Amino acid sequence: MNRMMRRSAAWLMAWAGAGSAYAQQPLDFRPVSPGVSLGAPSVSLGSPVVRSSMPEPASPGLEFRDVLPAEAVVRFKTQDSGHSINVLQVEPVRPMMPVLPPQQVMPVLPPPKGAFNPPEPKMMPQAPVYGYPPTMHSPDAIVTSEPYHESTSVGNGCCGATVVSQGGLFSRLFGDDSCDACDPCGSSCLSFLGCNDACNDCCPTRPKAWIRAEYLLWSLRKQSAPPLFFQNSVDPNFLINSPNSEVLFGNDQIANSASSGARISAGFWFPNNTCWGLDASYFFLGKRTSSFYNFTAGASGIGTGRPFIDEDGVPQTEYIAVPPGRVPGIPLGGDGSFLATYSTQLWGFDANLRRKLMCGPRGHLDLLLGYRHLQLNDTFNMQEDITQFNTPGIGNTRQFLSDRFSTNNTFHGGQIGIDGERKIGRRAFLAGSFKFAMGNMSQTVRIAGNSFRVEPNGLRTDFRGALYTSPTNIGTYTANRFCVMPELGLRIGIDLTDNLRMFAGYNLLYVSEVVRAGEQIDQVVNLSRSPIFGIPATGAFRPGVLFRTNDFVAHGLNAGLEYKW
Repeated sequence: MNRMMRRSAAWLMAWAGAGSAYAQQPLDFRPVSPGVSLGAPSVSLGSPVVRSSMPEPASPGLEFRDVLPAEAVVRFKTQDSGHSINVLQVEPVRPMMPVLPPQQVMPVLPPPKGAFNPPEPKMMPQAPVYGYPPTMHSPDAIVTSEPYHESTSVGNGCCGATVVSQGGLFSRLFGDDSCDACDPCGSSCLSFLGCNDACNDCCPTRPKAWIRAEYLLWSLRKQSAPPLFFQNSVDPNFLINSPNSEVLFGNDQIANSASSGARISAGFWFPNNTCWGLDASYFFLGKRTSSFYNFTAGASGIGTGRPFIDEDGVPQTEYIAVPPGRVPGIPLGGDGSFLATYSTQLWGFDANLRRKLMCGPRGHLDLLLGYRHLQLNDTFNMQEDITQFNTPGIGNTRQFLSDRFSTNNTFHGGQIGIDGERKIGRRAFLAGSFKFAMGNMSQTVRIAGNSFRVEPNGLRTDFRGALYTSPTNIGTYTANRFCVMPELGLRIGIDLTDNLRMFAGYNLLYVSEVVRAGEQIDQVVNLSRSPIFGIPATGAFRPGVLFRTNDFVAHGLNAGLEYKW
């Protein structure tokens, strides 16, 4: 036993001498109580303690003190079944002289094989880990097993994310306790200005690209128009305001049935910066044409006509079907037909720069900034074909009139908006978007008309203009107006697979300034300004160019599929 203790003491002094040679400091050996065994060494860099174990031989009771380059005191002493080495940050101390006589100091021996030779301290940056602070390898580094808690920012997230720790509307919408395992902020996980991709439970991985196809069934705001065609079966020399007159077409609003169309959308995130992306969409509604037609024989006893107002403000009628003896100047009456056709076409597209704005375990919110284009076209045409009966043997007189109105609205402007999605369970989702565009609306009104008369002898005469059109308003007219265009979209759907989803939704589109064809009809007519009546031109230049504007609404249902990858 004594032999073993002597060997251990010799080895220990050799090991301590090597440490002294490395630190270039003297050692101080002091006897302590003998008979105590040694255990595993313990090293402490401040606090907390990092422990490691290595076998050491038994040693007699010794204590030594050394001064290391890190200005620390090293103590070695025997204790229960081992020994400990404590490295503590303290004020610099003066080296202590050996207490043993010089002749008893053992010569410096080379360190035994496997001795601890620490490398020179140097700064070694370490990549930050989500939930832990940036660390580096240095003598003063704090080694800890506790997670780092920070309530305001994570730092090197996907977009320099800022994490909201508790509460708030968006936290309630997009966060829950499903991300406790990785969220340093507790039960709410929501990033502003980006998505922290290091925590997929909190901000799930978004698809790199997507494409969406939708079917649209939308209803458009009706065109407004004055009374354009009426009938009367009783009153002679009938007018629009006669007691028994009935409006058959016009009078405020012209109905358009629902229009079918489609929308194609696609987008992607930039490969080198997944917080920014591009998306674009194009939609159209098929050109919807409606018509009204009436043919009435004078012999039926029903009279039909088109109303207008003369320059003195007196209501008048252009007769189409006339029962015999009801209208002076047309004693034998006549037959006539009226045809009105009107159409509307709507289409547009937008392109946006997309930025990840907020994210959570159940959804996300993106910012949109881009360009918007919209095109709205209307047409409104009216035709009448009249046959007036004359004295038998002379022949009949036929007259044909055509009034045509069309409008074009072209919008160019900037757009800002948001687009978000909220998960409902494992597969279902609720998504929505709001876009607000403002810019210039270029408006065009085109007015045209022509007519001809065929005399009983077959002679045909053509005229420029008809009833509501004449040289006073025929032409093309343009204007530019400031316009705003908000759009709301909602979708609810289900993920069929990880890449394919099906959805249905609702859209509402509002446009503040448009021109519609039916609203450009001027019913004030100066007969002298219309060549068809053959009266010398005098008085007001009517009909005129009204250029009336109104707002416009399109809304309806949509359904489609989306593929993402």
